[in-house]
Amino acid sequence: MKNKKKIMIMVSILLTYFLVMMIFFGLDSLKKKVYYLDILMDPYTYLKYERGVWKDVEENEKEFLGKSYKIYGNHKLLYEGILQYTEEKWYAFDRNSRSLSLPKHFFAYRGNMNLKVFDYKTVDMSSDELKEAGTILEENKITFNPEYTKKFKIEHDFNNDGRNEKIYIISNTLGMEEQNSYFSIAYIKTEDDIKILVKIISDNMYDVPSLDLKEIIDINNDKKYELIFEQIYFDQIGTCHEIFEYGNDAYKSVKACQLMKRGDEEE
Repeated sequence: MKNKKKIMIMVSILLTYFLVMMIFFGLDSLKKKVYYLDILMDPYTYLKYERGVWKDVEENEKEFLGKSYKIYGNHKLLYEGILQYTEEKWYAFDRNSRSLSLPKHFFAYRGNMNLKVFDYKTVDMSSDELKEAGTILEENKITFNPEYTKKFKIEHDFNNDGRNEKIYIISNTLGMEEQNSYFSIAYIKTEDDIKILVKIISDNMYDVPSLDLKEIIDINNDKKYELIFEQIYFDQIGTCHEIFEYGNDAYKSVKACQLMKRGDEEE
């Protein structure tokens, strides 16, 4: 009788132990699996945000395609639709398999985290801003030629302090004439500070991408805005995205550019 009681006690202890372990590690694993975002963008980009980490994902049709996404064009919500990619082209459908008009440049996401997409516009830089940019470029050993340069700015309250900051994007990769060097640069200007976010310089134009700010987003309404910069390389080499997040009064890169194939590269 005593042995049976001991066995029952041991079994109860073991069951309790396994139950606690299952609850502790099971819930932890569940949390890691539950909170996620899948992001699709043209020209051929899959991004995943999971456990606070961004990563590029190679083609995975079962995980990404054929699913319902909130789809944006020009930073505005268009509709919720199902995305497919075939024959080097994106397609969108409603739940009844009817085709939806999909813009050439879009941003789409799905998941169970809140995500806000901010609307913004790009405007040309003023003559005074171009003069200031010339000084900044010279300090970074870049020869500035405004005749063959992409030059625009985006104004937005990037750090949620009630005042608009400015992001400038400047490049000479769009010039048709041969340059001594090629560059793409993006920097953010506050009232008393200038911070360079992206700077790419090379004597070879194929090593310098066309640079743009793809989206401004906020995950889970934490006021730490994420900036998604897109780099598209010439001659169908590929594309990549670098993501910056605001925190501790500064923007830091939370995902580096990893050159990804766009689906239409020449072999």
